[in-house]
Amino acid sequence: MKNKILHFITTILCFSPFFVHAQQPGSPLDGLPLYLLSVEKTSTQPGIPLQSFCVGKIGNDLLLVGGRTNGFHGTDPENPGFQFPVKYNNKQFYVLDMSTMRKYTATLPSAYMDQLSSTNMQACQSGNALYLCGGYGQNSSGSYVTYSSLVVIYLQEMIAAIKRYDTLNLQRYMGQASSSNFMVTGGELTNIGSSYFLVMGQRYTGPYQLNAAGQKYTNSIVQLNLSNGGVGTNPTASVVRSINGGDQFHRRDLCVQPIIDNGTPAIGVFGGVFTPVTNLPFLNPVYITQATNGSVKASINQSFKQKTNQYDCARVSIYDPNSGAMSVNLIGGISLYAYKNYDNPNDTLQIDFQVPFVRNITTILKARNGRMFELVTFPQNCMPTFLGAEAKFIPLDQYIYRGDSRGILDYSRIPNDPNGTIIGYMIGGIKAEIPNTNIMHPSVTNSDIYAVRLKRSVNLSEVNMISVSDEEGGTKVKAADEKVKSQYEKEK
Repeated sequence: MKNKILHFITTILCFSPFFVHAQQPGSPLDGLPLYLLSVEKTSTQPGIPLQSFCVGKIGNDLLLVGGRTNGFHGTDPENPGFQFPVKYNNKQFYVLDMSTMRKYTATLPSAYMDQLSSTNMQACQSGNALYLCGGYGQNSSGSYVTYSSLVVIYLQEMIAAIKRYDTLNLQRYMGQASSSNFMVTGGELTNIGSSYFLVMGQRYTGPYQLNAAGQKYTNSIVQLNLSNGGVGTNPTASVVRSINGGDQFHRRDLCVQPIIDNGTPAIGVFGGVFTPVTNLPFLNPVYITQATNGSVKASINQSFKQKTNQYDCARVSIYDPNSGAMSVNLIGGISLYAYKNYDNPNDTLQIDFQVPFVRNITTILKARNGRMFELVTFPQNCMPTFLGAEAKFIPLDQYIYRGDSRGILDYSRIPNDPNGTIIGYMIGGIKAEIPNTNIMHPSVTNSDIYAVRLKRSVNLSEVNMISVSDEEGGTKVKAADEKVKSQYEKEK
């Protein structure tokens, strides 16, 4: 659920003269994987116009549920200023057979209609079970709520029933449990092994407005035990611990990704919106690790500041077992730093307090020794339009790292083809024609499927390695925060 920052930011701080340039060759990236990602439309387009949805996968089949069928909220010409009209709720299951690019649909069971047609649910797959919780939307009574149920969908049975058009009693392949712990929207549900984590997000009651009384951020990471007894059973859940991070955990619509950290499964948290008062994206990553004794730690990396692509978007985790480097790739979304002219190959990234949609792909690279880098595609290598926000990436199984159930790719298994190798597909999300959409220029849902291609072993000159020091970047952003805060105090 994307909200632009407060209106006065546009009037006092449209742009700052702070630029980011490419690093010169002979840099500390020696020995680390260097590659380019690009996207291209597939030849077959079954058309699934969704954003802010959830997805599960069994074999070649995907199940898509929840989300919305229109673009960025609040810019619908037919409903000016109306944030989440119920007519754009996705009230169907979609099944997409990736081997044939054929789609199937089925209406959601009435007992689950309200929650499963909501936006920004959290979801995590474990084997045949797709767990979903929370989500925000207008219920059948007309109230806007954040839902408080955990739902499990048994994927193999559900997908098979939909593909054979046996859709009269789909709820037999589902189960449900209710708890206020699941009353979250815009966060993420993910796992390390059998431990599940509900990461940040918010609870919202009433029609959606930025900073309204009904908006409460969780400011927490909650560790959960989740289980189920298979088809015909409800899920069970219990809270193991809750980690409160204060203002640094005041995040929603963030990028949460599975990673390998020093050879061990972990979770990376990147970006998210919005900082208290000033409503800017977050810049410091958070890493969630679990020791062999079960203890959990959430660490904020204060020395690295992510400049681009801070909003929920399609993302790709790639681990290189040879160098021990871990990279998280962020495809589009919205960003605090952006190019202004994608037709100019010499354009530079510039801070933009309007936080626009962007066309670049960003790689957050962490070396084995802990040093981090941010690599951004140059304008000529960016996407053809503004894509990626609230989209999903589906990796190809043959490149998965050691059968990793969370979808991390193994860089050493990806061929070194001079034309690049398709490593997966981007589905859904928001599509915009301009960086800042409005009622006159609204965004839409992306109904095209894009192949994501990786080209290995590129030259350093082909990628924009941000070279501005973290200290300088942080100082500039902090100074802007203070200006916005001062103006906010005057206008209260």
